[in-house]
Amino acid sequence: KPASSGGVNGRFSKGIANIIGLVVLIVMLFPIYWAVSTSFKRGVDMTRVTPEWFPVPGTLQHYFDAWHKAFFLSSLRNSAIIVGSTVVIAIIVAFFAAVAIARTNFRGRRAYIVIIILIQMIPQTALIIPLFVMLSRIHQQNQLSGVVFTYLALVLPFSVWTLRGFVANIPKDVAE
Repeated sequence: KPASSGGVNGRFSKGIANIIGLVVLIVMLFPIYWAVSTSFKRGVDMTRVTPEWFPVPGTLQHYFDAWHKAFFLSSLRNSAIIVGSTVVIAIIVAFFAAVAIARTNFRGRRAYIVIIILIQMIPQTALIIPLFVMLSRIHQQNQLSGVVFTYLALVLPFSVWTLRGFVANIPKDVAE
């Protein structure tokens, strides 16, 4: 029997793939576990040489301290506004751009797609100074709208590229 039909070799390769997948899952989830676990540790337990896997005794003091810090709630509100605005605007703009790219044959379509790919190759740190200069010219430094604009500039090319593939695979008769 072929290996993919469930014979001994097929079960062995599926077992190996499952073990590898489990190891990768553990490696990916461990930093999240460690961060959450450390947040419940007392200060003296955080700096021990030997790691403590489970915070016993645990504490909620770090959460109380963070909640009562100055500007915590306003920072939380600002973050929610920035993320919510960026997500809503990016989804709407990226969807319409993706539909235009996937469904219409306009002049320069291929060049536009190549430009989107090239923009993804630019390191985001290389965009910091040009974005800063542009934001300062339009007086958007230290403004929530300036941060939203910056996030949109960083996230829109990828969003358009991803949604273009999705829209292109929808049959035209279903879309109509």
